[in-house]
Order: sequence, then structure tokens, then C-alpha cells
Amino acid sequence: MKAISPMIAVILLIAFTVAIGGILSVWLTSVTQTQTSTTGSYAEKVSKCAGVSLSIKNITPITNNQITFRVSHESGAIPLKNVKIVVVYINGSTATLECASQLTPGNICVNTSSNANDIKKARAIGMCLDEISKTAEWELSTS
Repeated sequence: MKAISPMIAVILLIAFTVAIGGILSVWLTSVTQTQTSTTGSYAEKVSKCAGVSLSIKNITPITNNQITFRVSHESGAIPLKNVKIVVVYINGSTATLECASQLTPGNICVNTSSNANDIKKARAIGMCLDEISKTAEWELSTS
């Protein structure tokens, strides 16, 4: 049995290396383009949501162990979706109050929470363009 000549072996090794390099180059270009597109899309959403702000205030004093919160869409032109109020109690437990499925600029949502004497703080959370969360916090004043 005869072996292949060293010259043909070198040519085959070079051809194999070039083919593997080409395949890797195409794959790497595809991955890079996908990552660049995804990052660019997210950066554009962050930029659009930069001016959007949310506010939360208690608008009533604690009466009958209840407190009423007012969540407002303070600035920006993009509506916030799935706006919720997360109430944090002194013992560390939480309760979530549904506020609005969509809060448009300049509008408010009012919600009442019970067990007001045990509330430590509350946080309003809304989603801008379904990816960027916007929050505002209210903390019980001890003065």
C-alpha cells in the first residue's frame, strides 16, 4: 500500500484549515451581527424611556387602618404598562396592589391599602416599552 505524497498532504491540510477558518468566520459574523442588533434595539428603548418618570405619594392620612396611594406618570411621552404598587410591611412581608394596566402621561392611579399601621414603605413599578422598569418609592415618615 502506498501513502500519499508529502506535497498532497500539505495541500490537503492547508485546504482543511482554510475551510474551517471560513466556516468560523461566517459563524462569528452572524453572532456579532445578532448581538449588535439586540444591543442597539435595547439601547434605543433605554434612550426613549430615559425621560419617563413615576411618582408615588400617600394622599390620605392613616384612618381606619387604611391608607390611599396616588401613583402618577410624571414625565415622558411613553405610557407605562402593568403599573403596580408593592407595599412593604414592618415584618418584611409584601403585598402587591394592581394599579393600572396602562398609565398614560399625566394620568394617575389611586389605590387603597389596608393594614396601614404596619406599612413601612411602598414602591410603584411600571414597565416602559415592555422591558425597562420605572420605579418610585414612598417611605413612612417618622416625624
